[in-house]
Amino acid sequence: MIYITKILYKTMRFLIIVLMISITTLILLQILFRFIGIQSMWTTELVRFLFVFLVFFGSSLAISTQEHIIIRSLIDRFSEKIQALLYIVVQLMILIFLYLFLKGNVSLVNSTKGASLTSISWFKMSYVYIGIIVATIIMTVYIVIEIINKVSEVIHNRRKEEL
Repeated sequence: MIYITKILYKTMRFLIIVLMISITTLILLQILFRFIGIQSMWTTELVRFLFVFLVFFGSSLAISTQEHIIIRSLIDRFSEKIQALLYIVVQLMILIFLYLFLKGNVSLVNSTKGASLTSISWFKMSYVYIGIIVATIIMTVYIVIEIINKVSEVIHNRRKEEL
C-alpha cells in the first residue's frame, strides 16, 4: 500500500506542477495578447478551470501529507485514546462528506455531458466535474488509508498495554 501511495503522491505533485506552469503560461499569453490587441476569452476560462483542478488536486496532496487545516487546541486537551477516537470520527465525517460530494459531482457530469464553453467549443463542462471526481476519489483513498493506519495504531497500542 505504501508503494501505491508514493506513486500517487509523485503523480499528483507532477500534475500540480504542470497545472501551475499551464496557468502561468496562459496568464502570460493573455497579457501578451492584450498588449498586441488580440481578444482571447478562452485563456480566461481555461485558467479558471485549471485553477479549479489545482485546488482540488492540491487538497488531495495536502490530505496525503496531513498538511490540511486542523485546529488542535480542543483535541489536545484529551487523553491519547480520546484523541485517536476523535481523529477516527472526524476522518469518517470527512469520508461521508466526500461521498456526498462525489455523488453530487457524478450527477453534474451526467447533466452537463453536452454543454460546452462558448469560447472553447471542444472543452465540455463535464470535464471539470470529472477532474473534481478524480481528485475526490484520491482524497477518499487517502482518508481511508488514514483511518486504517489510525485503527491499527490504536489496536497495536492496546496490545502493548495488555502486555
